Amino acid sequence: MKNSTQKQKNRPDSMFKCIGIFSSTLLLAASATYIYSPTFSSNAAESSEVEIKLNVSSVIGISTSTDSLNLEANVGSFTSGSIDIDVSTNSQYGYTLTLEDGDNDSSMVHTNTAVSDVLTSTFTGAKTSATMADNTWGFSLDGTSFYNVPTLGSPVALKRTTSPVSTSYDTTSVNFGAKVGATLTAGTYADTVKFTAFVNGIDGNPENGTSVGNPGEVSYGPSTMQGFRCSDTYNVGDSFTLTDARDGNTYTVKKLLDGQCWMTDNLRLGKSTPMTLTSSDSDVASNFELPAAITTLVNNNFTSNNVNIAETYIDSTYGGYYNWLAATAGEGTTSLDSRTTVEHSICPKGWRLPKGYTDGDFWQLYYDYYPSAEQMMDVPNFKYGGFIYAGQIAGNGQGSYARYWSATNTNSSYASSLYFTDNDAMPANSYPKYYAHSVRCIAR
Repeated sequence: MKNSTQKQKNRPDSMFKCIGIFSSTLLLAASATYIYSPTFSSNAAESSEVEIKLNVSSVIGISTSTDSLNLEANVGSFTSGSIDIDVSTNSQYGYTLTLEDGDNDSSMVHTNTAVSDVLTSTFTGAKTSATMADNTWGFSLDGTSFYNVPTLGSPVALKRTTSPVSTSYDTTSVNFGAKVGATLTAGTYADTVKFTAFVNGIDGNPENGTSVGNPGEVSYGPSTMQGFRCSDTYNVGDSFTLTDARDGNTYTVKKLLDGQCWMTDNLRLGKSTPMTLTSSDSDVASNFELPAAITTLVNNNFTSNNVNIAETYIDSTYGGYYNWLAATAGEGTTSLDSRTTVEHSICPKGWRLPKGYTDGDFWQLYYDYYPSAEQMMDVPNFKYGGFIYAGQIAGNGQGSYARYWSATNTNSSYASSLYFTDNDAMPANSYPKYYAHSVRCIAR
């Protein structure tokens, strides 16, 4: 694979790139069996066969032809330039290369913060140099049709292969173009883009996720929550480490005794700024804005007055706490009929909230792992995070008991949840919707 540091770099005062690397350790595993028998037979021959296995893990590497791309343009004109992305992998199912912005704003902004002018990248469909609007920018794979740069957490697939790279590396050229309006303030505008390459398939299983298609179609790999599928080939106890493409948080996932794949970490989705969850990366039917996470608890957080306002709080130890409206991505309103199970949630795409009540998912786990609280804490790894009410962790709950939201409504004021302590468990208990509970998700 080419070393990007050996190539000439352009001026670093415009658009920059980021590199995403996914690799696994090369594992050489050999096993042999030695059979000893103290009994000998005369005039006879005996033999024993030994199977020798060599397991080679999939690895992947990525580099770019430059650390920065400098574009020059006069007002009222279009300009473009390209970057080469080199990928190498030994995966028999190939790799997928994606592109996304470095943050939640895909605008190119002036390096002088006093200048408010920007070049946006929010248009839809394909544009040419002639049809692109003033003060916009985008990317292209053929140098002619340009598409908007998606924000962080909503990557677009640039290429998806189906076999190992036959040479030392495979190169993809990506063009970036900008249309400069006649009134744009002079100076340097910059943004960061992120390229990520991941191998297709998990431990020899064929690819998970969609085909590449045209730019604009999102494709997630099996190393992400969004690309994972709970396969029948997995055994109870099999575990995985997956990344939520929305914010980069990493979670452990395990196939439990009920035959389903559960998160074994508490969801901790939430940032200091609002997050727009879309159906491309989240378990939502339409866009849902998760409000900025509360950083300091005060008396008016998570109270009965806020039952129709989504709220979330992030704890460094116990993860996210969400009222039911937030956990259900706005579907858990007070107008739901009794015993209604909502369809959507703030879980990643391809995941859902557990169902409540006696026919629900928590109930099954109760019979699988309880009455031993130690098992509930050890295998599903539930945590004694308590709950939040009126701006505080109620009843010194952290370290004493656990509460987790389900997707099942009880009535206009209550929803079903899992509750347990070291000596008691209620898999179908109901609590006020304005309480803030922890969240676990199940693969669909």
